[in-house]
Amino acid sequence: MVLEKIPLSEIGALFAVFQVAGSLVAAYLAYEVYRYDRLSRAWLSVVAALLLLSVNGLLNLAQELGTFPILTGEIALFAKNYLLQSMILLLLLFGFWGMKYKFESFEILEKRVGEKVRSFMHRMR
Repeated sequence: MVLEKIPLSEIGALFAVFQVAGSLVAAYLAYEVYRYDRLSRAWLSVVAALLLLSVNGLLNLAQELGTFPILTGEIALFAKNYLLQSMILLLLLFGFWGMKYKFESFEILEKRVGEKVRSFMHRMR
C-alpha cells in the first residue's frame, strides 16, 4: 500500500498544511460574512478562533518537521495542546453564543412584522 511507504512525519506535515490552509480559507469566509452582516460582531471572535486554529496548524507543522526543537518541551506542548485549544474553544463559544441571540431577535422581528401585515390585510378587507 502507498501509505505504508510514506513516513508518519510526512503524513502529519501534510495534515498540518491542510489544517493551516483550510482554517485560513474558513477565517476569510467568516470575515466576509462579518463584512456583509456587521450587526453581529460575534463573527469576529469566530474569525479570531479560526486564525488561532491556523497558528495551531503552523505549530503542528513546525513540530512535525522538527523546525523548532523547543516545541517538544512539556510546557510548549501543554500550551499548544491545552491553552491554545481552550482559547479557540472560548472564542467559538462566545461567537456562536452572540450569533444565537441575533438570530433569535430576527425571528421575533419576523413574527411581529408578520402579525402587523396580517392585521393590516384584515383591516383592508
